[in-house]
Amino acid sequence: MAHGFLLSKGKELVDEGNDVWKKLCLRSFFQDIEVKDGKTYFKMHDLIHDLATSLFTASTSSNNIREINVEGYPHMMLIGFAKVVSSYYRSHLQKFVSLRVLNLRELGLKHLPSSIGDLVHLRYLNLSGNWNMRSLPKQLCKLQNLKTLDLHDCDSLCCLPKETSKLGSLRNLLLDDYLLKSMPPRIGSLTCLKTLGCFAVGRKKSC
Repeated sequence: MAHGFLLSKGKELVDEGNDVWKKLCLRSFFQDIEVKDGKTYFKMHDLIHDLATSLFTASTSSNNIREINVEGYPHMMLIGFAKVVSSYYRSHLQKFVSLRVLNLRELGLKHLPSSIGDLVHLRYLNLSGNWNMRSLPKQLCKLQNLKTLDLHDCDSLCCLPKETSKLGSLRNLLLDDYLLKSMPPRIGSLTCLKTLGCFAVGRKKSC
């Protein structure tokens, strides 16, 4: 979904994604499927992975990398348009202008650089587990294609940017119920929102 590979065909993208998953499963693209704690785990056959990689790797460069995961999972195999990096540097973001997916989970980040606003194609941003992060840059609100923002376990985060309402494509805002003191103004403008982890009511009369 985050990569834009799904077409809605008149129904919710989540439902379309489930249908695609079932079709691929019936065609034996996946093996050893197991569900634990609401998450689905599976394996992809080496031959299927090699075929998919060969289709994408030939034209892969920093300009068309679509996904970055700044963490290592020894059991996870990525296809050519995705990349795992062992460490995170702010300057990295400027190189990957085609990013759709950015996973910065549990890196101990204190700040997110303002250059995040330059990733105009970004659809999925995972900042969960960065418990030192107290705020988000206002440039984040320039991401008009962002659909999922994961802020689980950002224990120090006390507010969202005032212009959060400009994230017109946002579908999932994942929060813990003890984080925020209040919601940003005009939060009701997020008409595409499907999942909201919590709603913090402020103490002011206007809230």
